[in-house]
Amino acid sequence: VLALAQPVLDKGAAAERVVLIVDNSLSMNTKGRLDEAQRAAQSVVRSLPTGGRAAVFSLSDALISASGFTSSRRELLHGIDAVEASDAPLNVHALKHFSRDEAMADNQRVLLFTDGCFEGLDALPDSIEVVKVGEPEKNVGIAAFDVRRIPGADQPVGVFFRLFSSNPEPVEVDAVLCHETADDVRRVFTLTLQPGLNEPEMVNLPSGDTGRWILMLEHEDALERDNTAYAVVPEVDPVRVAVRAPETQVFWQLCVEAFGEGVNGLMMTDQNPELELYRGAVSETAAARLAVFAPTGDSPFWNRISGEEREATVRVVLSEHPLVKYADLDGLLVQGVRDIVPPDQAVVVAETDDGVPLIYKTTKEEQSACVLNFDPAQNNFFLHPLYPVLVWSVASELMDLAEELPSAVASGAMVQLPPGFAEGDVMTPGGETLRFADSRIGPLTEFGFYTVVSGENRMSVACSTAPIAELQLDNAAVKSAETFQATGFPLAEWFMAAGLILMAFECTLYHRRKVG
Repeated sequence: VLALAQPVLDKGAAAERVVLIVDNSLSMNTKGRLDEAQRAAQSVVRSLPTGGRAAVFSLSDALISASGFTSSRRELLHGIDAVEASDAPLNVHALKHFSRDEAMADNQRVLLFTDGCFEGLDALPDSIEVVKVGEPEKNVGIAAFDVRRIPGADQPVGVFFRLFSSNPEPVEVDAVLCHETADDVRRVFTLTLQPGLNEPEMVNLPSGDTGRWILMLEHEDALERDNTAYAVVPEVDPVRVAVRAPETQVFWQLCVEAFGEGVNGLMMTDQNPELELYRGAVSETAAARLAVFAPTGDSPFWNRISGEEREATVRVVLSEHPLVKYADLDGLLVQGVRDIVPPDQAVVVAETDDGVPLIYKTTKEEQSACVLNFDPAQNNFFLHPLYPVLVWSVASELMDLAEELPSAVASGAMVQLPPGFAEGDVMTPGGETLRFADSRIGPLTEFGFYTVVSGENRMSVACSTAPIAELQLDNAAVKSAETFQATGFPLAEWFMAAGLILMAFECTLYHRRKVG
């Protein structure tokens, strides 16, 4: 009868609702810390008082529900068991919902089962009770890793990495640099690491190989996930540019070559150009993308040109437009300006003080053009530092060029994909295939290479490294909240066990009397 009544010793555990948050961030991959956190959370579930309800969440880069509020211990235990470790750092801002300033109920407790190895521990809301798991561990990890193509004729690959050690004494490790797979070893670094964040290591590789790069530390320690880092050097895909200005060809060529580096650099060619740069009249067989300086003659990209050439001051009307965002043209004196009437749908970016368009973008059927109503050959504008920037801005806007992605992004980050990847599939390092839309993937919660596919386009994105707080594994200063204790004492189970023992004892005595 007492067991059916489910009595509770209710000392500091009157909460009717308990929120159990299990930290599954990178540092919780350490030597059973996640298992310890799960066991601690399960003990709270098993000791819930009669009618008590709980909810289970996991927390790394985001707060994710594993079980809604329920009094079913089975469901809660299953939710705790389902929490898996992540490579993402803990985002303390995801807990702001539990701030007491947001009218959290008095009958609710919030327990965070964590090792305390994350940035912002002191910023936790007062309403959250920390339940510490794990002890300080010695660890070596990769704090930063970057691989880039270096500008130049041969375009070698530059490698940068930085290591961290939480060992109190120097430690010798081997760092192995590989290309594509662990079998293709390119360089081995034997390093002596000092305690803390070590000085960066840099090396240039003349091979200049693009594709996937891997850095591995051959060292056994408490946390293995931070001993491997990943990076991607993308294939070069230059924009083919043709110049249609024979009299000033050399200036245009120097300008184009100045932006010949990078994934979307410019390359001079007359073979099937993607972009044409004109000075003067435009050919009827112009490319689909073109820029016209000092326009003359007839063209679908302007309605009328008239008047004599004159000098004018640039007045930018759309300062955030990509054509002028990085070229401060406002107030610049230009020559060769004529009266021009752009098409109705044109977007005027800059004009003269009396309203004559100087820079605008327009489209005609499948062609796009930027018209610049001044002559760079006059007034030595070719020699002005803004000239190559302006040409690059024009090429970037017309070709919809995107900035080169970093060789690796930090765990927990969202990634904005370049044009051509509006939607499609992304395969995670673990082999799971997910859909993406709006040219964004993430957050990336697993170290390794992500394969992104959109139609015929395909690219790799590398996820590596985490904050030092997740790597140091030193939680000696972290303490469990003084108020933490089991939410209730399961007297019903003790009474049930006692009842079964008494029944067994009584049966034994009964049979002894019967035999006797």
